[in-house]
Amino acid sequence: VSFMKREDEIWSQFLDIVSLGTAADIVPLTGENRPIVKLGFEKMSSQATIGLQALLDIQKLNNKNLTTRDVVFGLAPCINATGRLGNSSLGVELLLSDNYTEALDIATQLVSANSQRRELDKKVQTEAMAYVENNCHAEKDFGIVIADEKWHVGVIGISASKVVEKFYRPAFLFNINNGIARGSGRSIPGINLLEVLHDCADILESYGGHKVAAGASIKTKNIEQFKNKFNDSVRLRSTESLLQPVVKADAEAGVGQLTPKFFRIIKRMEPFGPGNRRPVFLINNVSNRYPPRVVGKNHLKLCLQGEDGAVLDAIAW
Repeated sequence: VSFMKREDEIWSQFLDIVSLGTAADIVPLTGENRPIVKLGFEKMSSQATIGLQALLDIQKLNNKNLTTRDVVFGLAPCINATGRLGNSSLGVELLLSDNYTEALDIATQLVSANSQRRELDKKVQTEAMAYVENNCHAEKDFGIVIADEKWHVGVIGISASKVVEKFYRPAFLFNINNGIARGSGRSIPGINLLEVLHDCADILESYGGHKVAAGASIKTKNIEQFKNKFNDSVRLRSTESLLQPVVKADAEAGVGQLTPKFFRIIKRMEPFGPGNRRPVFLINNVSNRYPPRVVGKNHLKLCLQGEDGAVLDAIAW
């Protein structure tokens, strides 16, 4: 059925759901995706469907201008949480609910499940990081492969991302169960993870994905062999510069240029996301006007002064 000939209210009522899926799936926010997400976020902020409204209320994201970050790190993980832990139906029930009391109960369960998922994430990440620090060496380990029977298969992908973020090496984490290891991997720019898995295909039971993220299953007895083949394949594709993390700035700016008007203009470019990234500005030769101080648990409060004499409050995470 063509929606082009229908009244606006026929399709516009679904905009918040469509924008949720579009942002959560990390698709490029260019072309038609950008207005879909922009209009969908506006609808979500003012007149969300009942299920989403309940989740917004629980997450304390109501009555605000939603951003891609709110959806990707706030709403989507809760809807996905029970699926990662073995039951995906609860998120569907939330989105289909037409009763606010019922939706609030489901949203509460989803937020609780997401907290449980985070605890599992934290455990896997802590153990994986410790393994790398105690057993891997930057000079010879170009790819990281770790397997453990205690790790929950639903969270190892997220943990693999954190390992890559910290050590800047392609990484694969596996859950072992009944002689089969199921894993999830992440890579760095310049190293195609799917091509690396092609090189290991003869010992894998199955695999698939794309250049940045992939999944695979393998017989437990072949993990050590996979570790060696994975490492060799990454090494052949690596250069010294490729294994060094790079922060790319879009432009250089002075402290005095970062005015409220400037940020209002930047905000008009939202929603940010893949294909339309939040801009990064480089400020050279800044000094800290006052001694830095710790705020909260692990934040650093700064007062930066630029070469132009302008002052900017800043916080480091």
